[in-house]
Amino acid sequence: MKRTLLFGLATSALGLASAHGSVLLGFDGVPVGTLANTFAPPNAQFVHAVLDFDYDSVTGDLIPGTEKWRPDPAAPDVIVDDPSTYGRGPAPSPSNALNALWQPVLLSFSGSFDLVSFGVTLDNDALGSDGNLPGNEDIAVRFLDASGAILSSIPVNQTQPGLVVNGGPVAGIAAIVLPAGAFYDNLAWSPVPEPGAWAWVAGLGAVGFAAWRRRR
Repeated sequence: MKRTLLFGLATSALGLASAHGSVLLGFDGVPVGTLANTFAPPNAQFVHAVLDFDYDSVTGDLIPGTEKWRPDPAAPDVIVDDPSTYGRGPAPSPSNALNALWQPVLLSFSGSFDLVSFGVTLDNDALGSDGNLPGNEDIAVRFLDASGAILSSIPVNQTQPGLVVNGGPVAGIAAIVLPAGAFYDNLAWSPVPEPGAWAWVAGLGAVGFAAWRRRR
């Protein structure tokens, strides 16, 4: 009994530590056409992305060397949808998925953080493009810093049904780009736990140890 109590407290502490700040989005339980930001945590938002330049405020000319992924102010809101209505097979989750068929989706965060792991599952069809082939370099999950610079990139083979894309760790990310041409489901990411979370876990462990000592 003593060991069981201590083990239970320790397991709870480790579980909370690993889950602190972690997110898993399945996009289910809502009608098709629901805004994707319904599912976004408070520190994140979904917008359509465009690869564009900064422009001179006087002449309107583009500024060379400033091209980067950024929110597209002219694009409609990002929605969740049923891939099967587009002939893309059932969603992995299994009802809805994030619709990025016609334009990349930018998942932007309110600040930068260090990413431990990332994962997302593609729709269950063989349509789309293979990001591993020459000329398809934009068919990739991209991790961006606060300036929009690409920190890391993972080619995505959209022709592989139900492909699971995993990545991380990546330090200093502020946004993630999901390439156009597919639906995305079971979107998950885990940041490095903040020091305060580890302090809380350590405190819980101390409480468990004290309880074990008293029982002895």
